[in-house]
Amino acid sequence: KVNFHIHSTISDGKLKPEEVITEAINNGLTHMCFTDHYKTPENLDASQEKFYSDNDFHSLLILQKKFENNLDISLGVELDWVAGYDSWYKTELAKRKYDFVIGSVHGLMKDGKFISFWDDITEIIQLIKSLGGKKNYIKEYYNQIRLMINSELFDCLGHFDVIKMNNKDDLLFSESDSWYIEEIIKTLDLLKEKRMCLEIN
Repeated sequence: KVNFHIHSTISDGKLKPEEVITEAINNGLTHMCFTDHYKTPENLDASQEKFYSDNDFHSLLILQKKFENNLDISLGVELDWVAGYDSWYKTELAKRKYDFVIGSVHGLMKDGKFISFWDDITEIIQLIKSLGGKKNYIKEYYNQIRLMINSELFDCLGHFDVIKMNNKDDLLFSESDSWYIEEIIKTLDLLKEKRMCLEIN
């Protein structure tokens, strides 16, 4: 039993790291990896400003040693991809020795502001309008994923289809549309070419 995408109170999780470890052991996991969210470049998402400090990372190293006979614990990170910050990602990733790095597209930029897919739906609607409609919105999401894959900075692509979160009852698009399937295949082909992991989440 393995879980390599886990958040704790170090970022937006509900359990403290040691509580996560206890749950993992109690549920029979043999391997796990903390992949708490890191802050966004230039704090584009203010809610992430205090995520995953150096003290947090040090505390995980201590827990890793403490529980080494009970559970194989790896230390990773999940980063929000924002195009144009490749140098920033390289600098930040070099500061710590991570075992596993997840890259995810959690939102898109609008007029210099980062709009998260978890923001109020009115913000999402404005973002869609600014991109010229729902189809362009979806295509831009997969375009950003491909830019992220091409950066070759990450080990794994996180939650590939998170864009469907706001698509209940086909609100934004039909998942059987040919143009949507083409975006999926184009992106998966690139993922395969770059030999990057894809998580099933």
